[in-house]
Amino acid sequence: MEQLVPIEDVAKHFGVSLSTTRKWVRDGVIPSNTYIKVGKTQRFALASIAEALKKVTQKMMAQW
Repeated sequence: MEQLVPIEDVAKHFGVSLSTTRKWVRDGVIPSNTYIKVGKTQRFALASIAEALKKVTQKMMAQW
């Protein structure tokens, strides 16, 4: 099983701000199947997020 990390680690890993990471979660850019939520705590699977972001990027590039 993949290690799960807090949202701060996601922001650091992808080189974006914490507010951007939170927006990605709200907007579904980071899909709900890439993290778990217990109460107010969320833990994220970095490799799964990377795959999701790659798909979003490919979709955006195809639209150009």
